Amino acid sequence: MRRALRILVAASVAAAASAAPSARAEAPPTLQLPEPALLARTQVAPAEPGPEYYRLPPSDRWLATRVAVGGGVRASGPFAYDGAFALDLGLSARIGLGRRREFGWALMPDFGYANLALGAPSRSHSFLAGVGLGLLNGGTAFGVVPRFVVGNEAGRSALGLRTGVVIDGVFEPGVLLEIAHTVTWQDTSAAHDVRLLVGLDPTLFFTPRRCHLGIAGRSTGGCDR
Repeated sequence: MRRALRILVAASVAAAASAAPSARAEAPPTLQLPEPALLARTQVAPAEPGPEYYRLPPSDRWLATRVAVGGGVRASGPFAYDGAFALDLGLSARIGLGRRREFGWALMPDFGYANLALGAPSRSHSFLAGVGLGLLNGGTAFGVVPRFVVGNEAGRSALGLRTGVVIDGVFEPGVLLEIAHTVTWQDTSAAHDVRLLVGLDPTLFFTPRRCHLGIAGRSTGGCDR
């Protein structure tokens, strides 16, 4: 019985071996890829941040004192006169807006004292304060500057408005030319004056430099020759 069982197992193993493939399956062919070509190197300059406008330097900004003299004519109102001596003492600034270009907008604040000799016994004393808007090109500024007027004339209080066309930096830095119209009110009467003034920045006699205001985040201020 055992012998018969062994014969049966051997026959089963022989049948299974005869059913297996006689040759191993051939391996798939290897894919041969060509060597990649080298790319040419190119030099790429890093782009500077922001548009061209933001790479421009800030516009000029400066402070100046003013001593101006000239003449005035009263067009209408009390104390009429054909001509009078005019004197201005003041402090002004030219504050360029944005970035420097050939021309740029600028704020033109102005504070000071004005005296107009109307002849005995009348004399006008006024304090001025205002801010104008103009164009700035390097050391030259051109604009219209309105200023409030508070003072007195012939011993009586007066309020008014002075509007001047100002050219700062005529011929040389620190030389100023202004033609202005002033209207002043006393009680119910109004007077209209026209003045022509030529001024200088006295600090130019002590230093040949124009002092610039500091620009926050970029400089602490200083003077450029």
